[in-house]
Parts: sequence; C-alpha cells; structure tokens
Amino acid sequence: MFYNPEIGHNLPHDPFKAIVSPRPIGWISSFDKEKNVNLAPYSFFNAVADNPPMVMFSITGQKTNNIPLKDTLKNIVETKCFVVNVVSKDLLHQMNQTSGHYPKDIDEFISAKLEKSNCVNIDVPRVKKSPASLECILHKVLKLPGFSNNMVIGYNAAASAVDVSNEITLGDANISAFRCADQSIAALSDGRDKSEVEESPYGLEFINKLKPVKFTWDFRPEHMSDTKQGKSRVGFIAQDLQEAMPNNDNDVLDLVYEISENRLEAKYGNLIPVMAKAIQELSAEVKELKKQING
Repeated sequence: MFYNPEIGHNLPHDPFKAIVSPRPIGWISSFDKEKNVNLAPYSFFNAVADNPPMVMFSITGQKTNNIPLKDTLKNIVETKCFVVNVVSKDLLHQMNQTSGHYPKDIDEFISAKLEKSNCVNIDVPRVKKSPASLECILHKVLKLPGFSNNMVIGYNAAASAVDVSNEITLGDANISAFRCADQSIAALSDGRDKSEVEESPYGLEFINKLKPVKFTWDFRPEHMSDTKQGKSRVGFIAQDLQEAMPNNDNDVLDLVYEISENRLEAKYGNLIPVMAKAIQELSAEVKELKKQING
C-alpha cells in the first residue's frame, strides 16, 4: 500500500516507527544549572559520525501546554552537556519508569531506584548499571519542521562501561576494544508496562477454525505496477479470520486491518502466541493419550 502521512493511513497504528526499525534507545541523563537531574529515554537516537564521535537524538512535543521545552532539552541548552546511557535487558523496566511526565524537581534516578555514577569529563551523572555511557558535549540543537521537533547533536563523547577489559577513549578516537555487558535494547516500549497478565484463551480451538488458503495476488487497477502482481502465496482471507475470532475479538487478537466494511486486510503476525498455545494444548493431549495407552 501507499499512504501520504499528511492525509493519513487508515490503519490501527502509525506504521512509520515500525518501518524504521530497529531503533536503539538513547537514555539521556542531564541536569540544569541548579544540578536538578533528569533521566529520560528517546527512541529517535543514533550515532552519526566517528571522527570525531558524534551522536544525535530528537525530542518531539512539549512538556505541557504551558511549558514548551521538555526538561532534557532545557537542561542541555543550559549546561551544554549530557550523557547517553545504553539500555540493557535488565534495565528495561526501570527505563520505562523514567519515560513518565514528572515535575522538574523529581529525580528519575531516585524514582526508578537507579544508582548514579560519576562521569570522567563532565559533571552529569550516568546510570551505573548501564553497559556503556557516552559523555557528550553539545554541538548543536537543530529546530526541525513540524510541531516542537528538535534534534540534539553531541560530540567527542567519552565512554564509560561495565565489564569492559580494555581502555576506551572515544574523545581522541583511541578504541582498543569495546564489549558491552549485555545486549542493548533496540526498541522503545512506548512507556507501556504489561498489566492484568493472564493465560491466553486462544489456542487449539481457535486454530481449528482457521482456513489456510493458497491464492494469487490480483492488484487493484491503481496498484497494477506492483511487482507481486500474479504471485502465488499461502495465507488467510481477512473475512475468514474475522469470522473465526470468538466474539469478534479483533481488538485482542489484532489479526485484521479494518480499513472499511468492504475492504479488510489480513495481518496474521499475532498468530504466533496463538500457535504456541495450540501446540502446548496438542502436546498435552498427546501426552494424555500416551498415558492411557501405556496404562
């Protein structure tokens, strides 16, 4: 499909962030002139140069209607420095905690129960348990098109890391070896935690209702140039998926793009947990049958 972002996509979720993936997380620590510390994650983050080492992250939106600049941006503009802390798997929950909207005088290190550690070249604290932290000096803040979009670029980032045996001095481009303690997190969870966790009811019974089919792509006239025209595939018809869902639970299973009543599209990636549940149930039935046979 093709869509113009200014017009809209008619999909349940904006696909832009999913298209540009994976995106590493920049967990930014900063403070203001009064040393009020801030820690917040940003998913628009990456390295942009290596000589000198440079990183960037973007801040979108305002803190509140009355406060145009988020604390991170205001702090960096004031003090001209910040730290990028790498997010490892065991820090994911605490990273999510720091993504909330807190008053300026709230220290996210304290609220998320994170221990601070001193940097070498700047006074901003870093996350002690982070596998690596980049000490950054502000190069430039670029005002981007759109509503309150700003890109922050930092340079000559020195690095501190846990479980790294060789010296790292990114400031003078002398890097012997760099081994992080853990895999970094490459996708922000949008500040969401899973609550009301319970066993899924969708398993073998639901799978047995599905109708896998073989079909050939026959594109509508406006898409006749598509390279998949005439290609054969296996999959599901969206209407069949919708009919199979108990109580029309597409809000839960999320297997169909409901573009309009007459134009549904299947998107069956979420069948994976359903398949896992079905296999578990089938394995239990086989085990029980074997027990009866051998008993």
